[in-house]
Amino acid sequence: MDLVGARIILSDTKNRRDHTLLLSRQALAIVKRNLEGKKPADRLFQVDDPRKTLQAINKAAGLERMTVQAHDLRATFASVADELVSSNTVKRMMNHAAAGDVTANSYIGKGETALRKGWQIVADFIERSPSSRE
Repeated sequence: MDLVGARIILSDTKNRRDHTLLLSRQALAIVKRNLEGKKPADRLFQVDDPRKTLQAINKAAGLERMTVQAHDLRATFASVADELVSSNTVKRMMNHAAAGDVTANSYIGKGETALRKGWQIVADFIERSPSSRE
């Protein structure tokens, strides 16, 4: 974790590559708040079982028949982000492999500045949305 550079590196993700999350101002504030009083080796969030955490969130939201799963959260993020930034930026933000995508692999360069801007645009949109204030 690099607080000065506002980035978190996720090691060995599903596609077997490390993935760098470039933190928006909002995400950086959450990270800093969750690091208070913790040792460097401590986890950022105390989540032992993500499924149980999602069950608790669904219960708190009053969702009994229809539940939200981790993949639903990714799909929602992708749908929101796709309206705001280019599809290639969304793919990079989500750590999707671009195997066979000659254009993305050979011609479109997405540096840290462009990706950080994408993260910030999405965070600002979510923060401004009416449902985030409820």
